[in-house]
Amino acid sequence: MKAMCWMVAGVFLGCGLGAGCGRSGRGTSDFEKAIKSLPPPPSGQTQDPVKEAMSQALAAVQQQEYVQGAVSLQTLRSTPNLSGDQLTAVQDAMAALQMQLVEQAAAGDPKAQQALDVLRVMPRR
Repeated sequence: MKAMCWMVAGVFLGCGLGAGCGRSGRGTSDFEKAIKSLPPPPSGQTQDPVKEAMSQALAAVQQQEYVQGAVSLQTLRSTPNLSGDQLTAVQDAMAALQMQLVEQAAAGDPKAQQALDVLRVMPRR
């Protein structure tokens, strides 16, 4: 019975790792989609501070500064005055980043693991 459980667990793990191997860059792509989904800034404003903050977080992630990107998004997600569309975009970006971090941490990336550890202890909205 134990051998059967380990075999089933091995099959699921193998399928999961195999499915994740071909997805490099997907997290960043989903992150970019979340930024693009933001509504335009209110009339009279040329820049959107939320979009700017999300773009800076993406730039940090692209430079493998995962902790900085993750903390920026988590802080932005806790901002009280976000519109529904803004909050959705920030949460989508955070989900994309977390998927990317989990995949990279599983592949042995210590920076990704460090960012996940920081996110675990940060307060959530």
